[in-house]
Amino acid sequence: MRITTLSVTPVKGFGLHHPERIQVGPRGVVGDRRFFMVDDDDRLLSVKRNGAFAGARAEYDDDQRTLSLRGDGLDLSGAVEVDRHVDADFFGKRVVSARAVLGPWSEALSDHAGERVRLVEAQEENAACDLEPMTLLGRGSLDRLTEQAGVALDPRRFRMNVEFTGADAHAEDEWEGQTIHVGTAVLRVGGPVKRCATITRNPDTGVADHPTLRDIKDYRGVQQAERGNGIYFGVYARVLRPGVIEVGDTVQLAAFDEAQV
Repeated sequence: MRITTLSVTPVKGFGLHHPERIQVGPRGVVGDRRFFMVDDDDRLLSVKRNGAFAGARAEYDDDQRTLSLRGDGLDLSGAVEVDRHVDADFFGKRVVSARAVLGPWSEALSDHAGERVRLVEAQEENAACDLEPMTLLGRGSLDRLTEQAGVALDPRRFRMNVEFTGADAHAEDEWEGQTIHVGTAVLRVGGPVKRCATITRNPDTGVADHPTLRDIKDYRGVQQAERGNGIYFGVYARVLRPGVIEVGDTVQLAAFDEAQV
């Protein structure tokens, strides 16, 4: 099994970057989803709720503390300065500590979103991930879904950190609790990723244009998992040993002694 695609974005909800390598820290991919948006009630603005930023691109320079947001009608760049503390509500399931970003960002983003939003910066690395630090998806699973859908579905719909080839469809579902060595990093595979209407949205336009949830349900049904019944596709993972992952690296299931860390 080998890595085919890596996906990250410095601003949650924006278009994905596909670097050739990523640095994996103790809490996940370094720099991934560092910023996100909240509404007036400090609730997360997710792609499920608003896909307006799917076609835009965010670039962040951590050394210079500069951010740029461009494309799809946006053209902003400048230094990042933060102000007051924000306790961001992530789907009513957890609170993410953040700081409001000062400057023209929120006004421009609100105009683009069609609703009032504020740009904030997570105060801990990778704190704005969904439930676990990283996500994995096999190409075999994507191929099986394409077969069901009757059309090729862009894997960007699923917004997964790591995609790999060389395994049967949904093989990753069987790895829960096991360790995988990827590049110089070691991950422990977690439970399945519960899907929502985000995956019905076109990754370039943000418009809901395909019943992807229905396609998965038609052949997988509603599944049972620790997080409740739902439609699942792909898996979570947490970091046992930080390292570097590159496109082309092998994915190997192997035991790992956590005492080595």
